[in-house]
Amino acid sequence: MKGLEPQTEDFLRLHRTVLEWVAREADPDKILVDLCGLVGDLIPGGTCVVMSLDPDWGGLTVDAGPGVSAEFAEALKGTVPALGAGSCAHAVHTGEPVFCADTSTDPSWALVRPLAERFGIRACWSIPLFSHEGEILGTFAISHSTPGGPTPGQEELLRTGGSLAGGVLSEGKALREAQYVTLRPSRVERILGIAVPAGDIITMLRAVEIGVEQTSEDELKCEIPPHRSRDLPREIDLIEEVARIKGYEAIPT
Repeated sequence: MKGLEPQTEDFLRLHRTVLEWVAREADPDKILVDLCGLVGDLIPGGTCVVMSLDPDWGGLTVDAGPGVSAEFAEALKGTVPALGAGSCAHAVHTGEPVFCADTSTDPSWALVRPLAERFGIRACWSIPLFSHEGEILGTFAISHSTPGGPTPGQEELLRTGGSLAGGVLSEGKALREAQYVTLRPSRVERILGIAVPAGDIITMLRAVEIGVEQTSEDELKCEIPPHRSRDLPREIDLIEEVARIKGYEAIPT
């Protein structure tokens, strides 16, 4: 696809910007939206989108796509990875990039050509996204309203954007997954120097949106909300939380 070829400084700026967002612990969903915008700006006429794969029901859904209409996003929702089901579905099924230059003839769109015609998709380049463990997470793609394949620089930019999106998507998935920490009332007593009944601990933690289930006389299974996963990863952190809620003035010194 003709246009200004991405330059080395474009790649460096893309890396630096995304890493700065991650370092500031910005919301992963917002990072993906902004990443799509940055890459889209460097490939004139392209609409960038990130699709994520739901591991439970196996369908794809639009995770980020600032230039994608709500109608098109809804039409894509639940796309099952398969050969010929569109660039993204094809890429997830094979685990290989798809650089479709013409949706009206390319085999990767054989089953869904009416969808391409309906929404004016004439070319679509898609990169599969993987976690560090090799699990497929979704795709990073750019579609066009005119036929054409990527230039070498555009292909490299798409791969770079895909690598960054995969890292962000993997991190976002980890943050959204439930995390559990076991808390022992006996250890609370040893650390704080006072006995705090299990029932009181449950009431205090539930009041700050921490799910608690008593699994034995001296074990509480605590579900840490995603937005607190970084500051409450260990039992000692939960004990500190109990001390804070109870009031430090009540703790023997």
